[in-house]
Amino acid sequence: SSLAASRQWSALEREARRALRLTWLVTVPATLALIAVSEPVVRLLFERGAFTPADTAAVTSVQRVLALQIPFYIANIVAVRLVSSLQE
Repeated sequence: SSLAASRQWSALEREARRALRLTWLVTVPATLALIAVSEPVVRLLFERGAFTPADTAAVTSVQRVLALQIPFYIANIVAVRLVSSLQE
């Protein structure tokens, strides 16, 4: 916000690129890790009498697909904050 307010456009662009790069570097491995451990996590949390192994497989599939949104969602938060700072 302070870079936008002081009209330091090159510094703002550098910071935005750095923030997005960092976002991708953190969220992509985290997402891949979540996808990898999805089944054991679902089994541990839900398969205690209420879930069958078939239910666990179904929830795991959905969780893995939805986890793919995480990097894009976090990058979108960064972009929205950038746009918001430009409008002030």
